[in-house]
Amino acid sequence: MRNKNFWMLLGGMIMLMIVICIFSQYNPRLQQQRALAKKWNVEIENYPHPHYFPYGYFEEILEPGTGINEVHQIVVDYQRVMYLRSGTFDYELYYYYARQDQKALRIQVIYKDGRLEELRTEDSNSRSFSNDGYNEGLLETFP
Repeated sequence: MRNKNFWMLLGGMIMLMIVICIFSQYNPRLQQQRALAKKWNVEIENYPHPHYFPYGYFEEILEPGTGINEVHQIVVDYQRVMYLRSGTFDYELYYYYARQDQKALRIQVIYKDGRLEELRTEDSNSRSFSNDGYNEGLLETFP
């Protein structure tokens, strides 16, 4: 009896793992991330934060002090972008994979004097960016 229960439990665990593997392949966000990585000819796994791709990619490629023009050449293929000029810092909020706040992977780029200061993203379960006061489009580039 014990042996039968063991095999049933083991069989159930294997079936569960198979179902999880199958459904994880059909995750729409994962499909979009893989398509973007393929377009850019990169491997998601080679960069930090693979669940938030392309955030980790940008973290690796863009260094503090990078000019706004260069950032605009690298941060591409987004669904939407908004900007805010706010005293000392300027902000761009990029939307990947969707145009809606709750569905998009949002990446905030912070500039000081036209140079990259910091990159941020947010946890999809805890939205922390507000786009109040933001305008549609990119910040103006610097000569």
